[in-house]
Amino acid sequence: MKRLRFTKVAALWILLVTSCGVLTVLHLFNMSCQTGTGTKFCIPQYSLRFKEIDSKEEIGILQVIKDLMRLLSYVAIDFNFEKTTGTGKEYEDINLANTFHDRNTFELNYFGFCKSQTMVTKLPKYCVTNRNGFNPITTLAMDLGIQFGFLSSRNPVLMGKSFVLAYKSAIESLEASFHNKTAATDSLLDGFIDTLGDKGGTALQSKTIQSTVSWLSLSGKYCHVLNTFITLELIVSSAVIVFAPMHLTKFHNSETQPAFSSGGIITRVSLVFLPILLLTFGIITVVLSLIWFFILNRLSDCFTSNGQIYSVRPECGFYLAFLRLTIETIIVWNISSLGKYGSKDSEKHKSDEVNDENTIKLEIPTYDTV
Repeated sequence: MKRLRFTKVAALWILLVTSCGVLTVLHLFNMSCQTGTGTKFCIPQYSLRFKEIDSKEEIGILQVIKDLMRLLSYVAIDFNFEKTTGTGKEYEDINLANTFHDRNTFELNYFGFCKSQTMVTKLPKYCVTNRNGFNPITTLAMDLGIQFGFLSSRNPVLMGKSFVLAYKSAIESLEASFHNKTAATDSLLDGFIDTLGDKGGTALQSKTIQSTVSWLSLSGKYCHVLNTFITLELIVSSAVIVFAPMHLTKFHNSETQPAFSSGGIITRVSLVFLPILLLTFGIITVVLSLIWFFILNRLSDCFTSNGQIYSVRPECGFYLAFLRLTIETIIVWNISSLGKYGSKDSEKHKSDEVNDENTIKLEIPTYDTV
């Protein structure tokens, strides 16, 4: 019986240590896609790629953005020349800002992204840290800044962060102006719509702009909440990996072996609350990631009538999130099982002490007093 119990406890301990090791590696994958130079280690959650515009009759929003990027690239190249003019090769498409090129692939992770640009032989791939990495808008804004940093011979990463900051400031300012709307704000917005050639406001209305700005602000907050939960999951999992085995070791090696439910505060936190909290954060993270993926996939049809302008595809990290949740479930069950073994041993130990005391009492001889 003791050998069977020892085998079960040893198997549970081996499973616990193995699960903690696998969970550590899986969380390291979440921190990938941040290396700027050297080996580009990246296990992305999903990839984003713009599609080639097939229809020449309809000028969609993507083509307008591409033309605007080409114009701004020319300006950035011209500002880079001081006394001499360029040779003309600088103005070729391959040397311009190519953020929205259909041959680019963005690999997004929680805290960074990698960009593969096969048409650029000098720099076919680079990775950048982005604390709001699940938000594709900030990813594109940072990449635009990096592209213009290359064109103007400035610090590309610093330029990318400046673009992200400018984008966030613009969204916050627009949202604040809509909430504190005045007559001057309405006339200014109506005038902007009129300059776009639609005085009737049928194609582009102020409500459309307001809803777009509100959605961009809400999506940024959503991605921030998602990153917060993945950070909390990382912190709690680290605490479980460190403290739970340590207290379980004391729990099983203790001579008194206090019951699992009646341990100290630190023991209860390490063996009860932290595992439950870890599993809760894991479930929330997976659910939020699934919802965000479906939202991005659905939005790709909302910009043109010709179909999707970009494609979103789940990558290896997306599927590893389900494996991570499974491992966390195994760890919680494992800790609970090991704790129950300790509780049974504690009850048996107490009952043995009671039996020993009763036996001693029965063996004490009694003498008749005269």
